[in-house]
Amino acid sequence: SSIADEKEFAADALGEIFESTQAHFLPYVESAVQELTELSGHLFDGVRKAVVGSLFGFLKTFYIMSESEEWKAGLPVTYPVSDNVQNMIKVVIPTILAVWKEEDDKMVVVQVCTELVQALKLMGPSVVAENLEDISPESESLLIGAAGDLVATLCGVVGESYSSYFDVFMPLIAKYYKKSKTSSERAMAIGCLGECVTGIKTAVTPHTDRLLQLFVKACSDEDHSVRSNGAYALGVLVSNSQVDLSTQYPALLTTLYPLFQPQAVPNITDNAAGAVARMIVSRPDAVPLDQVLPVFTSVLPLKADFAENEPVFHCIFQLFRANNSFVHGQVSNFLPIFSHVLMNEGQILDDTRSELVQLIRALNAQLPALGIAHSELSHYL
Repeated sequence: SSIADEKEFAADALGEIFESTQAHFLPYVESAVQELTELSGHLFDGVRKAVVGSLFGFLKTFYIMSESEEWKAGLPVTYPVSDNVQNMIKVVIPTILAVWKEEDDKMVVVQVCTELVQALKLMGPSVVAENLEDISPESESLLIGAAGDLVATLCGVVGESYSSYFDVFMPLIAKYYKKSKTSSERAMAIGCLGECVTGIKTAVTPHTDRLLQLFVKACSDEDHSVRSNGAYALGVLVSNSQVDLSTQYPALLTTLYPLFQPQAVPNITDNAAGAVARMIVSRPDAVPLDQVLPVFTSVLPLKADFAENEPVFHCIFQLFRANNSFVHGQVSNFLPIFSHVLMNEGQILDDTRSELVQLIRALNAQLPALGIAHSELSHYL
């Protein structure tokens, strides 16, 4: 109806006005939030969706205004949260969860998941510290689309403390990796599980065998997104699990090898390189380096997924420190790779950049015949 439409527009506007005016809107915040809370149970789904967006808008705006220090993962919360933000959390999150619990409209559920992901990434675990038990899988809708991002984000923000909840989510997400599921559902499942492993770290250990089977299978999937996600997930599982997987390294390397051949998208090979790098760092003694390193280095520099440069260069640094004969015999071939990542912004993090510059300086001192001082790398000396 026209009245419901007006309420939807008004609910949307309240959040946008506060985000734009901030301190100037403070005298009206209490009454605005009260109105939004009352509208959260409105019969019209468009109104409920607008209320969700605006309530999260109020919460995020208060956090931005508080100029808080950077949040830290894990529970209990170990970073300061202002009284205004805490009070807003106590109003907004229970209201949102009440909407979610009763919601039967898919788009409103997606809005809740999307907004919660954004709030968690901005504000950290304080958003859910008092309500974590209420964020649980109530229906199949939780396991599709934006909800997969929510589960992965919760793992990243809450960290190892989220492991007991992951015990519940994991089998429900894993069942979306079946031949009967669409390629997007399979990619979501493997991608979500890989991100979850990154978040809960060593707490993934009890699930190692089940996840390893899934990720190995995903590396051979017909869909390129699934293969890419599978390679990433395999690498982070090997890196984080406390199970000794060294006896399975030959089979895992065999699984990854085809991904180093030309692929439909470069992300696949980039993620495969990241996986091999993590395997080498975790158990260098279990990798036949003389066979693996020529293939590994042949795909460098990475082409698309530059986040994987972190494990790749961590591996390279470790090999140089260990005086590996292959890398020391191929220094001249590494220099163009080093030059590429240093001269293209956004390819490596600052700490990695600093360590790479130190390596280049050490190589120049040890091997002046390489001519680094007369190359494009000279201004890093």
